[in-house]
Order: sequence, then structure tokens, then C-alpha cells
Amino acid sequence: MFHTITKFFRGLLDTIENSKISRAIRKGLITAIPILMIGSIALILLSLPLDAYQDFLTSPAGAVLYQILSLVHSAAFDFLAIVFLITISYSYAQLCSNKMSMRIGVPVIALCCFMIMSGAGTESFSMSNFGVNGLFIAILTAIFSSVLFIKLASVPKLTPQIYADGTDHDFNAAFSMILPGTFVLLIFASFNYVLVNILGVGNLSDFLADTMITLFMGLGKGLLSGILFVFFLGTFWFFGIHGGNVMDSVSQQYFAGNVDINIANISAGLPPTEILSKTFFDVFVFMGGCGTVLCLVLAIFLFSRRRSVKNIAKMGIGPTIFNINEFVIFGLPVVLNPVFFIPFVATPIVITAISYFAVSLGFVPYVTQTVEWTTPAIFSGYVATGSIAGSLLQVVNIVVGVLIYRPFIRLYEKKQVVNMKKDILELTDILACAQRENKPPLLLSRNDRLGSVAKMLVTDLRHAIKKHKLMLYYQPQVRSNGECFGAEALLRWEHEIAGFVAPPLIIELAREADFLGELEQEILEMACAGLRGFDEKLGTDFELSFNVTPDMLKAKNFFALLQDNVQKNQINPRNLWVEVTEQVVLSNTPELAQTIELLRQAGYKLSLDDFGMGHTSLLYLQNNQFDQVKLDGSIVRDMLQNERSCDIISSIVSLGKSLHFSVLAEYVEAPEQRDKLLELGCNEFQGYLFSRPLPQDELVKLVKQWRERLRKA
Repeated sequence: MFHTITKFFRGLLDTIENSKISRAIRKGLITAIPILMIGSIALILLSLPLDAYQDFLTSPAGAVLYQILSLVHSAAFDFLAIVFLITISYSYAQLCSNKMSMRIGVPVIALCCFMIMSGAGTESFSMSNFGVNGLFIAILTAIFSSVLFIKLASVPKLTPQIYADGTDHDFNAAFSMILPGTFVLLIFASFNYVLVNILGVGNLSDFLADTMITLFMGLGKGLLSGILFVFFLGTFWFFGIHGGNVMDSVSQQYFAGNVDINIANISAGLPPTEILSKTFFDVFVFMGGCGTVLCLVLAIFLFSRRRSVKNIAKMGIGPTIFNINEFVIFGLPVVLNPVFFIPFVATPIVITAISYFAVSLGFVPYVTQTVEWTTPAIFSGYVATGSIAGSLLQVVNIVVGVLIYRPFIRLYEKKQVVNMKKDILELTDILACAQRENKPPLLLSRNDRLGSVAKMLVTDLRHAIKKHKLMLYYQPQVRSNGECFGAEALLRWEHEIAGFVAPPLIIELAREADFLGELEQEILEMACAGLRGFDEKLGTDFELSFNVTPDMLKAKNFFALLQDNVQKNQINPRNLWVEVTEQVVLSNTPELAQTIELLRQAGYKLSLDDFGMGHTSLLYLQNNQFDQVKLDGSIVRDMLQNERSCDIISSIVSLGKSLHFSVLAEYVEAPEQRDKLLELGCNEFQGYLFSRPLPQDELVKLVKQWRERLRKA
């Protein structure tokens, strides 16, 4: 039963997260991160709880700084709903259409719809709807207006075209949006009319606030009121509604004046009586802002394995310390992320109960001092209670909150791992299909989910190159007598979340992102260092081959770079095989021919991979440019079922004897293949029959075992 429920829950989360609406919201919120960060920094600088600093801001000398910071903060947060509206609607249009006119038209229509929902032109219109008060309306409007507009714009009868000589394309595109845009605006205007004039709901925030006051009537100021207060506050924030504004009337009526009551009691020689207060929640519950986001950030630092998630935490830790949580909840995001709903709402509830009982049982003094809400945790606990016990309670609450968030961070990352592996496999399949059809895959140009994954992989790949996290595995090359004479160096990248990524995908992403040269330089350096390691462990007669793309081989600095690494590692160039594909020779240029000649003169051996009897390849073999030919894998795999493959192999082997190059068969996976190859005259092999690609130390151990076996034989 538990397994079934868990499976259903995860399936539901996957469906929600992978929908275009969720992806558009997530992408839109992430796009708005710079504005959130700028506004958060300005707010921190305005609210630093230092008396001397605040006195400076109110002085004539600090008035200029105060005004500048206020303008920046206002620009960032007073129009935050507009920012989210534009970024989310544009993101949805980007996911649904490649037309630039549509990507521009959708946010424009969404903005007009938001103005309608904000009561533009009526007495109910207020600029406060453009800020955090209007976030929920902005998100809903962005999604519903975008979905409606794009669906209506796909109806041919609603998108007439002007067919006339010389008709401007941009004008035609704009003209086709008139009817869909008109219908969308009419729908939103009608909906707003019903809300205002029939249902009497002028403002969503005011409606919710009135509902909350009605709900709290008769509950008093006890623990139940506190739990309901933090529950609704967190729930509203999770859905993008400014919970602080909605619940402000409740806070003012039940909690805001309670610290003053305690102070008055103490002055009168009486004990304090009010446990819950606005300061109580600010100090003990909302550490890091609503949802006790400080616990989330710390849990990410302690338990997260994703660098991208940790980067959000690193950037958000500053504002979070001062209880400003917008950057984290919109940047991770937490808002509308179903994985984080339970901990975001439950953590403050649990901490409220712990803090309430800690005070009521006498472990912690009552709150008797008002504290500015931006005061950092630990310090604020001491100031509010006048006791170190207040700070200790905050530490306990933080530990509890971190433990609550921990499993949900793991769940979030497990889901990301599963989804990412699936997406990377899909990208690999798209690349393979494009290569078969001889078409550019254009992975980074995609505007869908896979395009986002490709861009993320590019960022991580750059980081992996910079931090030298790429690896080489080595697949042994064996002669017919069982002697391992060398190995092929194969690129491996173990992504911190998705595991090993296919090498062709790594190469293609680096090529499209224009840092293939950096990647291949890293591979070259690792290959030379690897050959040095084999020299030290297996002797100086061990050979190593590594693949070079046409781009690298044509680079002007390739030969000099190779020479520098060979000299640096003090290896014999005759033991280093430069392996190129048939596509290299098919793209023959004078520069390429010159590089190949330099390599041969310096003693490097050249291997032609994936040889398929192409005309240009034969000419190169005729000119003795290559020392080795690797049979195309498809020929070897098919040889036992296709007699023609055997004829091709036999012909290539005969050419090798005549033109003095060796022939090596890859993808040898069964003894029957090896025996047939021997029968056809091929006596050098590479494949899973002998070994999968291995790290260097494992291959060295295996080669030593083989040598010992040959010695005894």
C-alpha cells in the first residue's frame, strides 16, 4: 500500500513538474532572479539592524544613500508582479512557439489582461497590485491568458492573413493576432465584471483577508490560533499570494500588541501573560522568512548533492540571514513546487508548537522586547527575551527545521535525477538520429525541456573541465596470441546527478557551445599523462590511442600543443596513436594534410577509425598516411550474419598487407567473432570479449595478469 501511494505521488509530481505550465512558471521565476537579488540587497542595506547605521541613513549625509537604495528597492519589488507576469508569459510562449511575433504578443496580451484584473480605469485600481500584493493574480493571469491566446491563435479562422504583393511580414503577423487578442481581453474583462459587480469581490487579497478574520473569530490568542496563523501564511505564500498582507489583519488583531501587554505587566510588577506575538513569530518561527527558509538553506548546504541547487542557496544565504526569503522561494523555486509544500507549511507549525511549550513550561522567558524583523537569528532570540535561552531555542528550532526539510530535499533531487537521466538519454538518441541522417542536431537551439537540459549540461561541462573532473577510461587492444599491446583512451564524464554521459553528447554540446577546443585540450593532456602512467607501470612499449575530432586536427595550435604535452610527460611519440574518423579525411584541406605530415615526421602513428572503404580513405591509404585501420563497428557486428561483411573485412586485410598498415577490429564481443576475424586474417582486437573500458589502475592490474598467464604458458 505504501509503495503504491508513493509511486502514485511521484507520478503525480512528475506530471505536474513536466507540464508546460509548471515549466513556464519555473523558468519565469528563475528569469526574475536578478531583479529579486537586486531588490533583496537594497532591502538588506536599508534594514540593517544597527542603531549607528540607521542613524546615519536618517542624517543629511546618509539621506542620499537612503533615497538611492529606496528607489532600487521600489523598482525591484513594487513592480515584481509585472516582472513575473512578463517572464512567465514569455516563457510559456517560448515553450509553445518558435515565432518571435508570438513570443512578443503573448506577454503584451498578458499585460493587458493583468491591467483588467487589477481594475485599470476603475476606482478599485491600485498601484499596490503591481508589487508583491499582486503576485498570485499575475501568475494566474500570465498562465491563463497565454494558454487562451496561443490556443485561439492556432485556429485558422481567427488568424486571417493578408495576401497581397509587398505585404510586410511583421504587419501580417501582427494583424493575425487581432482577433485572438480581442477574444482573450473580452474573456478576462467579462470574468472581472462578474467578480466585481456580481460577486462583489473587488480585490482578491482583501477578500481573503476578510475571510481570515471571520475564520479566527472566537479562537482567542492560544496555540491553535498560532498554528492556524502560520499554516495559512505559509499556504498563501506557497501559491504566490503575499501571505503577510492577507494575514496582516489577523496579526494586528490577535498578536501585534501582545509584546506591549507583556511590557506593561512587567512595569506593573506582574508577570508577562502573552506567549504569542508578532515578534514571537518573527524571532522563533519565521527565521529566514516564511516557511522558516533558513532551515531549507542550511539543509541544502548539508544534504544537497546538486551544484545548481547549492548555488541558489549560496546566493540566497545573505538575504535569508536577514529573513528575506523571496530570492530562495522564487529562485529554487519553492513556490508552486509540489515537493516543498509539506515542509514549507509543516516546519513553521512544528516550530511554533515547540516554541510555545518552551515558553509556557518556563524553559525560555516570554518575549518582552520588540525586535526588527530583519534581525538575524540567534542574536534576535537574545534581544527578544533578554536571555541566552532565547538563542538556544532558535538553535533547537533550526535543527528541527533542517531535519524536516532533509527528506524532501532528497526526494526533490531523486526526482531530478530520474528526470535528468531520462532527458539525457533522449538527447543522446536525438544526436544519434541526427548523425545517421547527416543533419546538425542543434541541441542548444531547442526551446523545450530538452533544450533546457542541454544548456544545463553545458554549464556543468564547463565546470567539469575547469575543475578537471573529466576522466579517461581505457579499453585494451589485444593480439591473437593474447598479448595486450595497447589501449584506446575513451572520454568519461560522471555527472554529479545524472551519472555517466555519453561521449558523443559531450563532444556535441562542447561543439555547439563553442568550447570544443578547451575540451579536446583537456583530453589531450589527460591522454599524455595516461601514457606516462602506463610507461611507469607496464613498461615503455605500451601504446595508447586517443580520438581527435576534425576541428581539433585542423586547429593551428594542435601540433604544438601535442608536442608540449609529450615533452612535459617525457613519453615516446611513437607510442601515441592519433585516432581520426573517416569524416576527417573526407574533409581534406591543405592545412589538414600539413598537420598529418607534421605528425608523421615527428613519429606519431595515425589510426583511421570507422573505416568503411570510402574513396577518399582509400587514396589516403594509398599514400601511406595511416599506420592502422579500425574496422567500422557495424561491419564487425554484422559479420556472422552477412557474408558481404566478411568479404569487406577480407578485402581490407588484404589491402593492409599490401600497403603496410595493420587492421584492428572493434566491437568484438563473442568468441565466434574473434575466430571468424582470425580466419579472415585480422589478428588485432578490441571489445567486450576482452574487457570493457576500465580506469587505468584496473587495466594495469588486468594486463599484468594477462602477461603472467602468457609467461607461464
